[in-house]
Amino acid sequence: MLYLGIDQHAMQLTICIRNKSGNIMPKTKL
Repeated sequence: MLYLGIDQHAMQLTICIRNKSGNIMPKTKL
């Protein structure tokens, strides 16, 4: 839940991690 707190700066990290879990796919890559 660390990326959630700093998702603003680690938006890509959140998407990457989410995709690995198979929850959310990398839709928008900033």
